[in-house]
Amino acid sequence: MSINQIIKEALKVEGWFRDDQMRLLYPFVKNLDIDGLLVEIGTYHGRSTRFFSSANPKIKILTIDLIDFIEVPEYTGCIIDRAVLKKGNIFQVIGDSSKLAKSFNWQIDFLFIDGCHLYKYIQKDINSWTPYIVLNGYVAFHDYRHSHSGVVKVVNNWIKNNKKFVEVSHNVNIFIAKRVK
Repeated sequence: MSINQIIKEALKVEGWFRDDQMRLLYPFVKNLDIDGLLVEIGTYHGRSTRFFSSANPKIKILTIDLIDFIEVPEYTGCIIDRAVLKKGNIFQVIGDSSKLAKSFNWQIDFLFIDGCHLYKYIQKDINSWTPYIVLNGYVAFHDYRHSHSGVVKVVNNWIKNNKKFVEVSHNVNIFIAKRVK
């Protein structure tokens, strides 16, 4: 499937993950090993999930989201679109991502963080999930832009103070870092 076909399929699912963002992430996802694990925090209806699955149908995808979120009244939570789940390599977990990480025991090749955009929750997701990223694995943060200042502030502080990861790119409102140590 071409990148244009993948984008066309992903755009059928409701969400805010844009085609330019898909193009940026495509080579990272496409080149994950056949047994690779991609963990996505924050799913909404699964547009990005559909993209990830179509870009590399051989990897396993674990997507995590909440049904509701008390501190953000406009957040109504989500259940992933059933057409997305039918792809076969996607597993959805409903719950608090930082609590779920406590009993997690797999290595992650690619982590996509797009959960709650409040500072304390982004910090929790970083602290809870980045230790599982394999050497030469990646973490990407969605909504890395000034209108989501919590994301920008946390990510900038984290990359500045963390010697295990280096910045790869920050473009089209996505920040990507690679684990080097």
